[in-house]
Amino acid sequence: MNDPNLITIRFWGDYACFTRPEMKVERVSYPICTPSAARGILEAIYWEPQMYYVIDSIHVIKKGSWFNFRRNEVTAIVSLKEAQSWMMGRTPVKFISAGGGAPDAAQRNMLALMDVEYLITADVRPSKLHDATRFNLKKYLGEIERRAKKGKCCHRPAFGCREFAADFEWVSDVQATMETR
Repeated sequence: MNDPNLITIRFWGDYACFTRPEMKVERVSYPICTPSAARGILEAIYWEPQMYYVIDSIHVIKKGSWFNFRRNEVTAIVSLKEAQSWMMGRTPVKFISAGGGAPDAAQRNMLALMDVEYLITADVRPSKLHDATRFNLKKYLGEIERRAKKGKCCHRPAFGCREFAADFEWVSDVQATMETR
């Protein structure tokens, strides 16, 4: 079962929070990376509307440990009309404060993971927008591999929250990587 469209990338980071939806206000992480989070991490490296990722497996290399902390979160929302008015210079910019007892901030608890590492294997598939006459799926596979080997990404991959950055590297031999970790 050697699928040529399978890719494997190793991700690791200091912190992770894969938020559970049943926890309404306080953020509580799942104990491991979720498939939707894994797909988002891969799309941070390379995304095209002509292709998509189907997560095949998530191998936990480092399970991580739980830690709890409080953080300031903003409750205010900036409307599109306000932002456009600021951009045109019609009204002065109104900043949103998040700390120090600001009126538009709220302190929340977060139960997250510390020191995690995963091997994510995904199947790269063409979407309905894929035009086989113009693009070959191997083109996308090659681009994903080149970007992952060079450490390039469209935006920084993150483990759940944007502030929990994820580092990554291309994995050529999954079995050898699993044995050395």
